[in-house]
Amino acid sequence: MLTNIFKGDEFEKLLVANWSKFLDTSKLLGFVLKKVQENTNNLAIISGSEIKTKGVKLTISRFQFSPNGFNIWAEFIVPVANNKIADGTMELFMNLEGNINHRVTMGVLHCS
Repeated sequence: MLTNIFKGDEFEKLLVANWSKFLDTSKLLGFVLKKVQENTNNLAIISGSEIKTKGVKLTISRFQFSPNGFNIWAEFIVPVANNKIADGTMELFMNLEGNINHRVTMGVLHCS
């Protein structure tokens, strides 16, 4: 038997670098937008801040393998309403069938 052959750190680097090739980015973005809207009241509010980024940004910063799937950390900057932008991290869990569940959203709401 060959043991300890799996390089988890290298696998994560590969997944983080190539996530947009194997995840449906439009579905993931829609899910993130929905969950940000649902969790807006849980975000810290920064009033009078300058909003540096316009539009939408979504990246994956962690893609950690677990026995039942993957823990995913999605970094986002998304518009919430007029002159309001949410900026933060969302922890998700994707099972081996490719279904994603929301765990927690952390971040701030910039209000100009």
